[in-house]
Amino acid sequence: MNLLFGLALIIPSIVFGQTLNNVNIPKGLPYKISNPQYPGDTRWEKFSLEWNLEVEENARIKIVCRDIRMVQRGPWTDDCPNVFFSVTDGKGERKVCGSGIFNFVHKSDGPNLKVKIAAPGDGYAVISCTALNIGEPEPEEIVQLEPNGRAWRLNLYDDREPKPYLDRLWKFESPEGTRISFQCDMSLRSRSPTSCGFSVLTINDGVDSKEYCTPQRFVQFSKINKAKLRFQLDEYGDGRMECLVQAVTGPNANEYENVVSEEVDSSEHGVTPGSKKTSCKCGWANKNIARVVNGEETRINEFPWMVHLSVRFETDQGSFDATCGASIVTPRHIITAAHCVSVSGKVE
Repeated sequence: MNLLFGLALIIPSIVFGQTLNNVNIPKGLPYKISNPQYPGDTRWEKFSLEWNLEVEENARIKIVCRDIRMVQRGPWTDDCPNVFFSVTDGKGERKVCGSGIFNFVHKSDGPNLKVKIAAPGDGYAVISCTALNIGEPEPEEIVQLEPNGRAWRLNLYDDREPKPYLDRLWKFESPEGTRISFQCDMSLRSRSPTSCGFSVLTINDGVDSKEYCTPQRFVQFSKINKAKLRFQLDEYGDGRMECLVQAVTGPNANEYENVVSEEVDSSEHGVTPGSKKTSCKCGWANKNIARVVNGEETRINEFPWMVHLSVRFETDQGSFDATCGASIVTPRHIITAAHCVSVSGKVE
């Protein structure tokens, strides 16, 4: 008999008293695993329940068990002769037993994973797990980065609206000989400090992947000029992250810190050449110093090396924008009025 649960193909059978379930898990559809009586127990009876999980060849399976409880009359031993829970993949069998095992996490090393709970001796168990096909989704965007170009910022999710089983992927590329830096600030619902479940931020540095799932700020660099960022949420859909991504040519995460300052003649020029030499006052006009607020239209070249600066402030009362002028100092630095980058007197 074939059962179709959502889109997961389940083929159950009973062989020599063992219940076997062959399950093909498509992307985006979590598959629930539990004993038939859950949240009740399996009784004091010998039993064996087995799930043979499968995904496409280039994908992997992650299983998260929030509730594994077992009872037996004798003491617990490492060989778990009376009752146990196990997962088996290409690396072998991982078997556990005990009175309470919570937040069990396992990621398969290939497209197949066997899950088993059994009581060959004097014991019984309660289990509740979820298995997920963690094959990569199609990327939202392939972002091309340049060392002297704009940094790329990703902000998910400010609105605090739950996004159950969210799964989004971005790919990044930069010129040969450069690397990619990630500066991230994240907050996720983490149930275990040692193992990441379904709520996880994963960064692939071009060679290896690293998972982050606890509230933290971190910096990571790619090992080559390609990288990937993936953001996933569990069934509750709670979490946020903000990352600034740049192509860099040196050891610093911000490219402007890698730029070597070029010594140039900083003679003061406004409408006419200034009467003195300076070392750092590039862009100053030949006029009296005055605070510029709601300024007037300027003459051509009256303010050289000018840019338009737009600043967004995020506060507890909400967000607002400010717009100011600024003078270029280096390819990565500008000078502007202090009130353009401060809120309540605090420079942001």
